[in-house]
Amino acid sequence: MASVAGNGVQPSTEPMEWTVVGKPLPTKKVRPQQPFQPKPKVIKRVILVQDLEEESNFNP
Repeated sequence: MASVAGNGVQPSTEPMEWTVVGKPLPTKKVRPQQPFQPKPKVIKRVILVQDLEEESNFNP
């Protein structure tokens, strides 16, 4: 019984720690997310530019 309880506590402690880390993580992630958002936006813009270039080639 003691062994089973120990095993049950280990996995239970992991999710508990994750929850605690999850609270500060989002707060800290908010800062890196700001610079991260423009990066994907730039990639989308580059894709749009490529599409426009293809259209331009098709027009002439």
